[in-house]
Amino acid sequence: MSCDRWIESSSQGTQILYRADISMVLYYTEIRKGQVVVESGTGMLGLTYCLSKIVGECGLVHTVEQNEERFERAKKEIEKAELKNTTVHKGAVKEFLKEFSNRTGLQSADRVVLDVPKPHEVLNESAEIVSEGGKVMCFVPCMEQAQRVLHAAEGHPALQIEQMLENVEIQHKPTRISEGVFGTVQKPLIRGHTGYLIFLKKKVSYQYPEKQGHDGEVGNAEMGCDGDNAGMGEIGDNGDLDDNGNVDNNDGVVNNDGLLL
Repeated sequence: MSCDRWIESSSQGTQILYRADISMVLYYTEIRKGQVVVESGTGMLGLTYCLSKIVGECGLVHTVEQNEERFERAKKEIEKAELKNTTVHKGAVKEFLKEFSNRTGLQSADRVVLDVPKPHEVLNESAEIVSEGGKVMCFVPCMEQAQRVLHAAEGHPALQIEQMLENVEIQHKPTRISEGVFGTVQKPLIRGHTGYLIFLKKKVSYQYPEKQGHDGEVGNAEMGCDGDNAGMGEIGDNGDLDDNGNVDNNDGVVNNDGLLL
């Protein structure tokens, strides 16, 4: 089943993100195969389905829904669609983020996608679990909500504001105006304002005061489905070990084969 068919066939009990918004979310958050994504709220699974397909079999999607009825429906739909990389959690997203490691067995997520009424209230918890360089996306329908998110993000030590977008979808169909002359006419269905998309990024090398330093730590190297390094991962701040087992002064980078350059 395609993303469009999933959205069109859903019995809509809540406002959902359509393809224009979903495409912007996927593009600007740079979600890729093998990543871990946290989403809230689940709603009618419009975005959840797309996230599951993008991260693939070696990725994970943890989606959080507070409403009991939508949670139960989401569990059935996820099982029916065989989204084996997707888990739905019941409860408030703030509490889930605080208990993220205990509830998932993971130390961090690559992306956090928030489609909730008050995303500004969970930015701190989102920043704590998202990896360095990871992204947090907030979707809000009202400018007042957007202002609260921007105000909270501007003063946050771990987050930086990348951009804010508003999406409008106007569909056209080709038509023949006259002999040999073609143009387009606007289709009746126009999706005007749906909401504002705010994209935030976790600052690289930011540390919360209670956490340990970077020296000697293994950075977040992305792993491919076959276990090989899919991205570039750094080893600590100072690189590899010398012959005596000490960290030398050369910055060491792991290449795609898992070897130090």
